[in-house]
Amino acid sequence: MFSLTGLLRPFRRPTPPRSTVAHRPIVGLDIGSSAIKMAEIQRSGPRWNLLRCGLQPLPPDAVVDGQIKQPDTVTQAIQTLLTTHGVTTKQAAISLGGSSVITKKIQMASLTELELEDQIALEAEEYIPFDIDEVNLDFQILGQNNDTMEILLTACKRELIHGHTEVVRQAGLEPRVCDLDLFCLINAYQAFIQPYAAQTTPGLATVALVNLGATFLNIALVTHQGLPGYIRDHSLGSRQIVQEIKSRLDTTWAEAEQRLIMPEQTPQRHSEQADWHAEIITPFLEQVVQQIRQAVSFHKTGNPDQPVTAIYLSGGAARLPQVDTLIQERMEIPVYIATPLANLTHRMGRGKQKSATAPLIAPTDPRFLVALGLALRGERR
Repeated sequence: MFSLTGLLRPFRRPTPPRSTVAHRPIVGLDIGSSAIKMAEIQRSGPRWNLLRCGLQPLPPDAVVDGQIKQPDTVTQAIQTLLTTHGVTTKQAAISLGGSSVITKKIQMASLTELELEDQIALEAEEYIPFDIDEVNLDFQILGQNNDTMEILLTACKRELIHGHTEVVRQAGLEPRVCDLDLFCLINAYQAFIQPYAAQTTPGLATVALVNLGATFLNIALVTHQGLPGYIRDHSLGSRQIVQEIKSRLDTTWAEAEQRLIMPEQTPQRHSEQADWHAEIITPFLEQVVQQIRQAVSFHKTGNPDQPVTAIYLSGGAARLPQVDTLIQERMEIPVYIATPLANLTHRMGRGKQKSATAPLIAPTDPRFLVALGLALRGERR
């Protein structure tokens, strides 16, 4: 039976392969509220090759608050994505997030990992606000000091896992790994961004990874050791902006999204665009800044010697005009758009069938950090 236990192991930095070790490609599927993002990679010496990368939009009611409400629609979207990009790999990695997922740092007496397997369920009942019989649990040892250890405890409702794994199976794939959006962000940052941006994270620095999705805002602070200083999902996303534009203009959802992300390609007056920023986009981004500020403040309290020196934005709303500029002005911390695809060697379509109509993904697209984090979870042999 598919289970989080034993499959979700966050913060495991990908290690350079030995001569006898190879990365087995796995399809990373990020099933979001507005689209499904897919990535497939392969190790080549010290670098990673991008074999497949694509995106398939979803109607607004297919996935709501992280729950799949229209499984047939999502299954069809996955199949279309696989066919369009010529994917033949049959194993998949998926991720979860939102209110049905709980992460909590706890302190426990020092035990072996085997002993923790037996003890963790008893400890979890004190911290998890769900019926313990309705969740899958996992844990990660973050550190140990004398007779105590710090544990990252994770719990996810089984119905959420079941909903995601079923649509993946119906699409013809076998779900082998179940991860969390937040952990995928950290793993992808360490593999595809950090090695190429060392100048932005000097010394004992910490970076903030901010994923601006349609429904959720994911924030993960990562220390120089690669461990989480703060991780949390917030019910805040760009969908509320799209809905407001749709209502104002009495237009379709797709056109409202187009007007939001690429206003220069839509017929509108300059004053109309200014009104949107002042009345819709700016207030939304102020809420985002508030959550980032709280995360940074929380981290600073416990780690005064590890300042946050950079913020990386990913997700669909990271494409909002001037989003990096506004957040940088408010936070007074350098802000960058996460573009991990630009740091991969592109080998897409080689040796496999691919539709000639498959849309090209720009190397600067910030929407694939979670999918790439999932693609890292390919088995080694």
